[in-house]
Amino acid sequence: MSKDVFLGINLLHDTSAATIYDNKVVAAVEQERFDGIRHSTSFPKDAIDFCLDATGVKPKVIKGIATTI
Repeated sequence: MSKDVFLGINLLHDTSAATIYDNKVVAAVEQERFDGIRHSTSFPKDAIDFCLDATGVKPKVIKGIATTI
């Protein structure tokens, strides 16, 4: 049986991403760690990629996405 993977994306101040796998936070990181811009408001593509890589999953297996607006 496969375990559920969820992706969280924060699009407000200090954009970030996180992945939850098997009801546990596996990875969480702010975009500023990648683009070097303090309090980055850029879309967190690098943070999302990092979280997916750290979780070891491809985007197609994500069961749900939660985001701020």
